[in-house]
Amino acid sequence: MITGYEPEAPASAAGLRPDRMILPWDHDAAVAADSAMSALEAAPDLYLQGGKLVEFTPTSETPRLQPLDQPRIREHLDRRVGWFNVATGRTISPPPSVLSLVLARAPDGRFPVVRGVLDAPTIRPDGSILSVPGYDPLTGLILAPNIVIEPTPANPSLEDARAAWERLRGEVLVDFPFRGDIDRAVALASLLTLVGRPTYSGPTPLFGVSANRRGTGKDLLVRSLATIAAGRPLDSSPPPESNSEMRRRITAMARSGVRVVLLGNVTEPLGGAALEDAMTTVNWTDRVLNQSTMTPSLTLSLTWFATGNNLRTKGDFARRMLPIHLASADEFPEMRTGFRHDSLLAHVAADRASLLRDCLMILRAFHVAGRPAPPTRLGSFEPWSESVAAAVHWTTGVDPIAAQAAVVATDAGEEFRRILVEGWAALTRGAIGTSILDALNEIRSRDDLTGFRDAIEQEFGSSESGLLNRKLGNRLRTIEGCVVDGRVLIKVGQDSVQNVALWAVRPQTP
Repeated sequence: MITGYEPEAPASAAGLRPDRMILPWDHDAAVAADSAMSALEAAPDLYLQGGKLVEFTPTSETPRLQPLDQPRIREHLDRRVGWFNVATGRTISPPPSVLSLVLARAPDGRFPVVRGVLDAPTIRPDGSILSVPGYDPLTGLILAPNIVIEPTPANPSLEDARAAWERLRGEVLVDFPFRGDIDRAVALASLLTLVGRPTYSGPTPLFGVSANRRGTGKDLLVRSLATIAAGRPLDSSPPPESNSEMRRRITAMARSGVRVVLLGNVTEPLGGAALEDAMTTVNWTDRVLNQSTMTPSLTLSLTWFATGNNLRTKGDFARRMLPIHLASADEFPEMRTGFRHDSLLAHVAADRASLLRDCLMILRAFHVAGRPAPPTRLGSFEPWSESVAAAVHWTTGVDPIAAQAAVVATDAGEEFRRILVEGWAALTRGAIGTSILDALNEIRSRDDLTGFRDAIEQEFGSSESGLLNRKLGNRLRTIEGCVVDGRVLIKVGQDSVQNVALWAVRPQTP
């Protein structure tokens, strides 16, 4: 008998329920765990995700993958196996030692690895359409569709793709005040990313919907695209205030299988170490909260959106974002009338099957055409560039990656780099070489450099000499060699007295 376990009603081995596999219990947890693993293999909807057992739970709202803990494992095992204690003539439920071993042995290859759950048909990396519900071994995805669409032709043409694009533009994008064709092309790229995310492996750039005024339809655009892809609008949340909180949120989303994120009403420059990391990786790990252990490697296949008026970036985030600019000429854009559809969300929900089929038409036609190479590739996002951006360019003739130049122009980090190089060049020894300490002393003493001093103190949030010395030194090291307006900041030697580096701004040399 196992201490702490309540036995089932007395039964003989011959009188046990016929639907359960009954095994003798001899207090060998390892042997019992082997039997338990064999029994669980027959259980439907059990998979491995991030090295942990999960269960696919179909619901009327959002199908999801639920991590299995010991109580849930026991429930599964109690349906399929019991251990008969010959000495007592009773059966017992799986002991904790067996349950612990089962959870520890889960990654031994017995269970299929799952990457996520999809709400609608999609396209595989080989160009085939994934439309059969259930687990797909080729992609590691579970298709639990909330919609039925007509089959896509096996060999659609460029004309078919362009006709599909015209329908999407006329039915969904027509009333948004895009600043230009590039912004409209990025909107299409974001939609094709949502629908065809499994077609490529690798990270995805963030799509930033920026407007010149409130009420231009930033959130409506994102929610409409998400409704086409998933059948429901997307929830919005503001960006976390700290880098650590952003890491915790990303970890939680990776664990729960979230596939699309909307950072709404962004007012501060986008960036930070955690967000930058998440944008350029598909494998995520972080420290478990309040513990000294790390999470297992989690699959991160998020598609990020952000909305805000005149979005800006900071740090190294500019190259991780593609903007979608909305520019309304109205003083009160929220008062506009005369839209093609009175309620765009209601329209895309009602016509979703047709709109989704148009997206798959473009992606399938692009594959049939041999996946023509894109004119440019976005660094760190090459697979996305070759699968989605290339499909957009092939269909519309517009390269969505060209929008990247606009991000750099409004990048807060780029703006400060420009101020830093220009201000350093104005120092007495700026072209010869000066130390950070001497530079800060000169900046404080010269009235004509007040703007330069204010920019430094605002950037680093302090006017304290020691802190500025350290932070400015770190910043100079990160931008050393960067070309700004034909000039470059370089380290030119060492001050023999202070034993510190000397920095200078000089013309770029070929």
